Amino acid sequence: MPDGCLAIVDKAIRPYSGSIVVAVLDGEFTVKRFVKQGGVIMLHPKIQTSVQL
Repeated sequence: MPDGCLAIVDKAIRPYSGSIVVAVLDGEFTVKRFVKQGGVIMLHPKIQTSVQL
């Protein structure tokens, strides 16, 4: 998202595999694609490598 954009987030909606989520990593907010495979949760960025939780 470009600087200055706003995102509206509903914390009551539980993420499902393939959904876009707002996450806090190292104290910073980030928007990622949530992917769950078996017991592993991954946050996939649009271009870079994934983050395993």
